[in-house]
Amino acid sequence: MKYFTSLIFSLFFFNVFSHNQFFDKTIDSLLDSAKAPFYFGVASGDPGANSVVLWTKLLTEKANEIEVTWSMAADTNFNTIVQSGVIKTDTSSAFTLNFKVENLQPYTTYFYRFNFDGKFSAIGRT
Repeated sequence: MKYFTSLIFSLFFFNVFSHNQFFDKTIDSLLDSAKAPFYFGVASGDPGANSVVLWTKLLTEKANEIEVTWSMAADTNFNTIVQSGVIKTDTSSAFTLNFKVENLQPYTTYFYRFNFDGKFSAIGRT
């Protein structure tokens, strides 16, 4: 359900947040800059025995393809990274990432986060 809610939220705001007029100073001042560019947060869902889907959406003024790094760890300090990678996204998806992480251990709690342009997202738990 969490994944579904995040997906609906993303689709609803697709048109608004994918246009440059969103970066109007009036609207931009309402956003918490500490969360930039991950204003939408992170989500996980569709868990399988050895997999889970991760999601995030970035709000950026970039007009071309960007690369976002992701990490999944066994601890909140990310001292024990179990998987990581780089995912590309662009304006065609309104800078939304949605991908499956596989080869996980069943019945195990993992923590994940994203990094773009030197800024980290909130830490998610799955």
